[in-house]
Amino acid sequence: MTEQEINNLVLLIGLPLLFIGYLIYFSSDRLSKCAMCGKDLSVKAHRYWYKNDEGKDVPVCTQCHNRVSN
Repeated sequence: MTEQEINNLVLLIGLPLLFIGYLIYFSSDRLSKCAMCGKDLSVKAHRYWYKNDEGKDVPVCTQCHNRVSN
């Protein structure tokens, strides 16, 4: 296999996997919404992780984290 064929193969496998990951992220409220205020968190948003009553880690936005920690 040439380098170009390997690059094309990685591209053909990587792009669908990236798209699937994107769909999973935004279809799950547990990952894309702040657990305290319900604000949508973008992919680049900084998250603080807290444990909820069920023992699961849930994301919290920076504003809610600052309110709780002060």
